[in-house]
Formats: sequence, structure tokens, C-alpha cells
Amino acid sequence: MVITRKLTVEIEDAEAAPAIFINEEAVVDFNEEGEAEIQLNPGENVLTYEVRGAGAKASFDVEGQPPIVVPVGATWPFEVKVPLQRTFALSNIYFMIGG
Repeated sequence: MVITRKLTVEIEDAEAAPAIFINEEAVVDFNEEGEAEIQLNPGENVLTYEVRGAGAKASFDVEGQPPIVVPVGATWPFEVKVPLQRTFALSNIYFMIGG
């Protein structure tokens, strides 16, 4: 069973749009408001992101704000800031979807 949810992404000061993957599938069909429909599996899912540009900021929010497993204690919207001494931030957010 596949579950459809909305992913909202907001970016600030990024050199380019962030690369975003859900369960290794690229998310590319964003509307003008930074929203895209994503397909999720019951159980654990992973959002992988790469944000480019020193000082760039991005936030990710999944509709329904499902529990985040990793990083421990994280909440939605999940915010990322690229350190000024770096050129990008790349990581994963693991979260659970009930089914």
C-alpha cells in the first residue's frame, strides 16, 4: 500500500534548488509554493537532501508531521543550515508512516 503525502520545501540563500530524494526516488515536481506530492511506504521512510551554498538554509515538512526516528529528537519542519565554512549539507531524515 502506497501513501501519498505533501512535502513542502523552503529554501533561502541556496546556490541551487536542493536535491531531494524519498526512498531513493528523486522528488522533482514542485509547484510554485515549494510543494510536491510524495509516495511513501507504511513503516520507515527516508528523505535524503543535499543543500548547496555556504550559509544556505532549507526546511522540509511532510504533511501530517510523521514521527522522525533519526535524527533523534528532530521535529517538522526539519531545518538545515549549511555552515559558512562548508559548501553543502548532505544527510538523511528517517521517519515513520502508519499504515
